Amino acid sequence: MKTLRLILVEDTYGVGFHREIIRKLYEKKILSGPTPKIGRLPAKKCNPAIIRKTLAKTIDYDKAKIIIVIDTERRNPQTAVKQDIIQHLENHFKNKKKPENITINTTTVDPNHEAWLCIGLGGTPEKCRQNPQQTIETIINRKYSKDMLKQKAKQVNIENLLKEKDFKKYTELLKQIKDP
Repeated sequence: MKTLRLILVEDTYGVGFHREIIRKLYEKKILSGPTPKIGRLPAKKCNPAIIRKTLAKTIDYDKAKIIIVIDTERRNPQTAVKQDIIQHLENHFKNKKKPENITINTTTVDPNHEAWLCIGLGGTPEKCRQNPQQTIETIINRKYSKDMLKQKAKQVNIENLLKEKDFKKYTELLKQIKDP
């Protein structure tokens, strides 16, 4: 049976960031089994095409396990998922049966991926959640730009992230998709 294990993130720079974070999780033996593919969401959040295009990626597989990771952007995590993903799932399957061989889970980063980077670089969780970019700039002693997300992920201490609630949920979902 051919199974697709796929992580979808909302921006281009997030793909490299997740690859590095997942590599570190395997290195620390927190994850085992098949390594998931990582890609960018096939449409912008809040776009009705997101579900159709995501499902199109599963066409060559008998089974698909997908995790969609989005930023909360300071919203309640449930609200963010509902507004950005769930409503599109519901609309897509309104008059159709959802395929039983496809599992889609969602998780969030509060308020954005830079918070995980910041915490992983040694910033205090409170400051990193409050103003991630500014705290990163203090840590690295230079201006932060979004394209640094992947590059700086190599310096992340994964142990710092393992204590964070949203990161724990992420790792639990990653453990679930490794199973057949």
